[in-house]
Amino acid sequence: MVAPLEHETIAIMGSNLEIDDLDFIARLNYLCNDYGLDTIETGAALGVSMDGGLLTFGDKEGAIRLVEEIGKVTLTGSVLGNGAKLAGKVLGVLEVPVGKGWRWLRMSRGPSKGQG
Repeated sequence: MVAPLEHETIAIMGSNLEIDDLDFIARLNYLCNDYGLDTIETGAALGVSMDGGLLTFGDKEGAIRLVEEIGKVTLTGSVLGNGAKLAGKVLGVLEVPVGKGWRWLRMSRGPSKGQG
């Protein structure tokens, strides 16, 4: 599908979303590239959507569907397409991986040393 997959994309769209299938991660990456989306911001927004209950963690097909909604500019897609911070506000997720409006790249959802 794509070459190469960057380690940030694998982390944020893989372990962050509990997706362990590199072919699906590559498909998510391909869709992001096709729609002109940043994979790290999109992965963070997908993680927030999973925390907010739109999907369950590990739902590969659901993640694909939400990226397609971002590309098609549906209402849900517009919220997620505007980033993790707005998605968190709309979905009522209190712990969103952003600081000063910018998303963080984290390998796990738990607290990390140095991230307060």
